[in-house]
Amino acid sequence: MTKILYTYERNIPTVAIFRSSIERNAEKTSREYRFLKITEIEQEDIDWCDAFFMIRPSDPYSVHLAKCAQNSGCFVISYFDDDLYSPPKERPTPSWRISSVRKAMSFSNMVWTCSPHIREKYRDYTIEKRAYASDTVVTPDEIKMISPLEEQIASSQKVKLIYAANAGHVAFFNQFILPIMPKLCERYAGKISMTFMGVRPELSAFENAIDIEYFSSMPLDEYRKKIQDGNYDIGFSPLTTDEFSKCKYFNKFLEYSMAGIVGMYSNTEPYTYVVKHEENGFLVNDDPEDWYAALCHVIDDAFLRNRCIRAAQELLLTEFTQEYNEEKEKKAIPELTHYCATRKPCPSLTLPRLLYRGIPVADKAHKVIYYLRKTGVSGLIKQFKTHMRERKAFANK
Repeated sequence: MTKILYTYERNIPTVAIFRSSIERNAEKTSREYRFLKITEIEQEDIDWCDAFFMIRPSDPYSVHLAKCAQNSGCFVISYFDDDLYSPPKERPTPSWRISSVRKAMSFSNMVWTCSPHIREKYRDYTIEKRAYASDTVVTPDEIKMISPLEEQIASSQKVKLIYAANAGHVAFFNQFILPIMPKLCERYAGKISMTFMGVRPELSAFENAIDIEYFSSMPLDEYRKKIQDGNYDIGFSPLTTDEFSKCKYFNKFLEYSMAGIVGMYSNTEPYTYVVKHEENGFLVNDDPEDWYAALCHVIDDAFLRNRCIRAAQELLLTEFTQEYNEEKEKKAIPELTHYCATRKPCPSLTLPRLLYRGIPVADKAHKVIYYLRKTGVSGLIKQFKTHMRERKAFANK
């Protein structure tokens, strides 16, 4: 049985999802594994493992670890759920981060991703020109199943809308939803509510027309419970049609569907991989007026919402199961079952690990300079507050 060392630099939602999935299925698969932050890895960990699995490697120390693992005869995999090699220009991504992504792939036998777009884009950077796109596993107990809608309550209740995203996605809301807020509030005053999780657009002008509430970022398990307990009707997820968005995963489709919430999504990848319009969700073009028309249509038709969410949940129960994904994984990556490393001793990691301590400092300095130049002191303070909220939510989880 292959021994797998999973590694990560920072504890973010992607890591939490991975850890939860691995721990949940460890007993069933009888797979030996270790799950360690890169600064916790010792020489004996690399000497122990057969497969070295890096989650979002984008730093020089991860590159060094990948090189050590490759030289030790391990099967090396890099996992990406975002296009870290060509991030948007408006993001403060240091050059050493981008170059580290490329170098990490050069020491990887293959790339593992959740995005078919990244699969095709990254495969040629790896040693074996290989890439695999998987899906997140959803278990039946994680789904808040929805029953057929009763006719007598179809139009009698306030419709609850939710937008769950990270703070950076406020720009998408401002581009597509904010321009139509006056019309929405005029048409549905007192009939709808809006909840925001992890993102906080400025909507004080509309608080007298509809109920608006905000929640900060929170750990994954807490977030999933909060979104299920909220009994929301409609979740929306606008994106722009660009290269970076195409490389994302359709997490929101899974999260909304698990919580019994029908989803409205931008008509672009990644959502077009899984959403069938008016069958298991709604696809909307990149125009505020299209969003307004679509929102009105979905708000007004409770039966359509109900039919779509039940179809989405049926899809989760058939194509996002552990068994379904295991079969795909075994065919695509047999090394995770029976690969054995050649066991060349790993060199000392003491000095490279010590040098890595300067990377987070350099990252912070780069961001401070970037935001000072672009947004001034006020923008820097805003970014700092957002960072502290996210750090508090995910630290030590």
